[in-house]
Amino acid sequence: MDKKNKKLSGKEIPEFRVCMIGAKCTGKTSMLTSLINQFDAVAQEVGLSFEAEDKFTQESMDKKHVLLKNLFEKCKQQKDAFDPLELEVEETTELEVGETMISRTRQADEYTFCIRATDMKAKMQKEPVIRIVFRDMPGEDITSDVSWISEDMKEQINKASVLLFAVDSVTLMERDGKYATSYSQIEKIRNLIADEKCKFLEDEKPKLILFVPMKCEKYYYAQMMDILTEKVEQHYKPLTDYMQQKDTQDLITIAVTPVLTMGEIVFSHFKTKDGSETGSVLLKSTETINAEGQWNQNYKRPEGIYYTFRGNRENARFSPQFCEQPLLYLLAFINRLENLYEEAQKQAEQREKQEHPNKSRLKKVGLFARAMLDVILIETGFGAPFGIWDLYKLSKKYNKEIKRVVVINLKTDGDGYKVINDPLGIKQQNTNA
Repeated sequence: MDKKNKKLSGKEIPEFRVCMIGAKCTGKTSMLTSLINQFDAVAQEVGLSFEAEDKFTQESMDKKHVLLKNLFEKCKQQKDAFDPLELEVEETTELEVGETMISRTRQADEYTFCIRATDMKAKMQKEPVIRIVFRDMPGEDITSDVSWISEDMKEQINKASVLLFAVDSVTLMERDGKYATSYSQIEKIRNLIADEKCKFLEDEKPKLILFVPMKCEKYYYAQMMDILTEKVEQHYKPLTDYMQQKDTQDLITIAVTPVLTMGEIVFSHFKTKDGSETGSVLLKSTETINAEGQWNQNYKRPEGIYYTFRGNRENARFSPQFCEQPLLYLLAFINRLENLYEEAQKQAEQREKQEHPNKSRLKKVGLFARAMLDVILIETGFGAPFGIWDLYKLSKKYNKEIKRVVVINLKTDGDGYKVINDPLGIKQQNTNA
């Protein structure tokens, strides 16, 4: 979490940063677009909402939502299997929003949202509680040899409390996963995090790592999600093993949280050289920018990935599922941090009483207690506070609402969900765990 919390409507609110890492076309921004409505659907009864904070974020989400729904309808018009990316280029041109809308991102966009709360008793509308900034980092940048791109990625990762890895489910599950590495770039990500200028694992602060399989409808409806999760664990094991070193395994929460971004559209086949569904896959070079500002073609991916509808396409509906879960995991993570600091605060107050038994307690937490809080948190292995006082003061007012949304709606098992490493006890918050 950023130490310098920004102001919104005259109030300082805590800010959490999320780095979304994944190749273009995996569905990162599609998930964000659906996240808004799906979170509001599960949180509105307790007065919480997830809203764009700035004009760029609002306009981007609005355009992408329109584009996704129009693209879905265009898919329904196809008689045979189709490549959504080919149809998307046509739809993007029609909407005149350029090639950066969903699959053609050439730069890291930043989307800023705010969780707002309505005080039901005081009838206070939309009080800001927590700001969440999603940094969309194209996986292709990891392979770039441009120094400023590499340095920017390290800087963004250093600022983040959460790393969200967008997993391309199709390339992981099909053809024995032989094309998955060209999308995930695990070794390069590991090297980036291991770089001496990247302090993500060295600041002794709790972090949340989410692996989010996308476009996994085929495996969901075929009841193969446990197999998908197992493949995710195997594929990303070099990265998770590195993150769970002796000094960091008690700080890093790791989970697999699949989302269905395409509704009722399921994978059919790759484009092949002979036109059959089972033939040799036709590959294309993927571009990354070099130090001279030119585009390199440096690794191969399937040229076409074809999908179809799992049932009657005329009756198919645009119906993403589980897109709210990554945000719920972040809230569960925040809630457990608050509990941790609250417990440490009580210990600090007890020590203050022991050290200063005759001191007039005009304030609930004295300076000594605040100093002891740092000591206690370091003793328990969670490092010193990082802006927790602002977080605690502001979000404690709505802690019950946040906790209720998490307890009722957080998925920790079933449908491919799995908490791999849980030092904060996130699973304890879920009534269905």
